[in-house]
This record gives sequence, structure tokens and C-alpha cells, in this order.
Amino acid sequence: MPQIIRFGRVFHGNFLTVRTSPILGSMAHTKDTSLHASVVIPKACVKKATDRNLWKRRIYSVIEKFKHKNMKIVIFAKKEIKTASFIEVKKDLENIISKLA
Repeated sequence: MPQIIRFGRVFHGNFLTVRTSPILGSMAHTKDTSLHASVVIPKACVKKATDRNLWKRRIYSVIEKFKHKNMKIVIFAKKEIKTASFIEVKKDLENIISKLA
């Protein structure tokens, strides 16, 4: 994950920031061609742990459709996610992931 944060490409949306990197090194030679993703919802954005976990589950459910992409991504929530609906965040994430291709 530190390599993605340091060297990866950055894509910004209204509610999320995505950092991405193609799978390199020893993982590039495996038959696993799936998407490796992490979701970060800072406490500064969403105070309650149950709400942070809810957003993580929702974001992972959107990512399920894009499992065929061979890359690593880290998704960071912005403060605007507090007032957003799931549909808005879903559209935002789908737009960002479509730019990754």
C-alpha cells in the first residue's frame, strides 16, 4: 500500500479519491487477475465506526463489478461523503473506475 500512495496515479471525484497502481513484481506473474482494493474512511469524515463500516461495505459492493481489472486501488473518502446518498457515491466511484481503464 505505501507504494500505491507514493507512486500511484490519483483520480479525484466529488466524494472519493482513488489511488491506483498496476500489479507489478511477483504478483504480475500469477494467474490472479483480479482487483485488489482497500477502502479508507477517516474518522474525521464519519465519526461513528458503524457508519464507517456501512460506507466500506457499500463501496466494496460497487467494486464487485470491476473484479476483472488487474490492478491495486486504495479508495479514500472525502468529508463530503457525510451528506451524500449511496446512489451519488456509487455514480462517483463508477465514473472514477471507468477512467482507470
